[in-house]
Amino acid sequence: MIKQTCYVSLCQAGADGRVLSMFRDILTVSQRNNRANGLSGYLLFDRHYFAQVLEGDPRVVDATIARIKDDPRHRDIVLLGYRERRVRQFEGWAMGGAMIEAIHDREILLRRGLDSKGWQRKLDGEGLINLALDFAASRSTDI
Repeated sequence: MIKQTCYVSLCQAGADGRVLSMFRDILTVSQRNNRANGLSGYLLFDRHYFAQVLEGDPRVVDATIARIKDDPRHRDIVLLGYRERRVRQFEGWAMGGAMIEAIHDREILLRRGLDSKGWQRKLDGEGLINLALDFAASRSTDI
């Protein structure tokens, strides 16, 4: 069994305020670390909030979530839930990601009854998983 955990957090930008480069850095490091640790998942970002699904061995997922909680780039972390599964939903995505800002991205949100303002506060774990799967389907590989 694998564990799937979902959370939302507020982005705590560094002194330089460069949130897009911070997002890319998080993805790059996550992809490397997740491949080494057998994790997969998807990260959504809208310049203000992160929303992530992480899946893999339960102990590794829990340790990764603990590191995220200590990461100064995240604050006000809200765990949306977790569940055990037999199979991964993000197989092939060491860590996929989407920066929510393009018109196409807004259309994905609208199909789920969300808009570009406040979408992250309207999700539960299942809603985040489904939204992340929609974004993953619209992209072919890790960013």
